[in-house]
Amino acid sequence: MNFASAVKSAYMNMFDFRGRASRSEFWWFFLFSLIATLGVFLVFLQFPNWPFFDWYTLELIFWTHWIANVSLTVRRLHDRDISGFFYFIVFFPLVGPFIQLWQMIPAGTDGFNQYGPARVATTAETIETQMMRIAACLKEHGLTDQFCEAYDQRDFVACHTVMEQSGVQHSDVNSFIGLMQVQGLRPHIILDQRSA
Repeated sequence: MNFASAVKSAYMNMFDFRGRASRSEFWWFFLFSLIATLGVFLVFLQFPNWPFFDWYTLELIFWTHWIANVSLTVRRLHDRDISGFFYFIVFFPLVGPFIQLWQMIPAGTDGFNQYGPARVATTAETIETQMMRIAACLKEHGLTDQFCEAYDQRDFVACHTVMEQSGVQHSDVNSFIGLMQVQGLRPHIILDQRSA
C-alpha cells in the first residue's frame, strides 16, 4: 500500500474497528500524521491569527484524526493476532506509547487469524487473473453459491474449506479472500462475471 492509499484507507475506515490493517498502511499513516502535525504547527507559528485556527476547527480536525488513528491501530493489532484492547497500553505513563509502537513493527500473521484474512496488496492485473482462475474452480465444482453464502456470513473458515474443496491452493485462498475484503467486492457479482 502506498502513501496516498494508506491515508485514504485510514479515513474511509475510521469507524471500522474490525478486520486487519497491513504494516505499510499503519506506517504510511504514521508518517502522514507526523508531517501533518509539523505542518500545522509551523503554519500556526507563522500565522498565529489566521482565521483557520479557531478552536472548533482544530478540535474537529483533531478528533477526526484521532479516531482514524485509533481504529487503524486496533486493526494493525488484529493483523498481529493481538486484541484491540491492547491499544490502551498507550495510556501507561512514559513507556506505554513506546511499547505500542514496538508492537506495530513486526509483520502480521500469514493467512487467517481470528480477525480474518491478511490484507493483500497487489496489482489490478493480478487481481483479475486470480479472480478468473478461482471463479472457474468454484464454478467447476458447483461451489460458487456455497462460497458466497459463507462469505456473506463472514465465516472465513468455511470460505477456506469451500475453496480448498474446489482445488484452490492454500496461498491463493488467503490472498483471494483478503483481496475481496480490501477491494470491498461482493463475491456474487464478481464470481458470476468471471465464471460466465
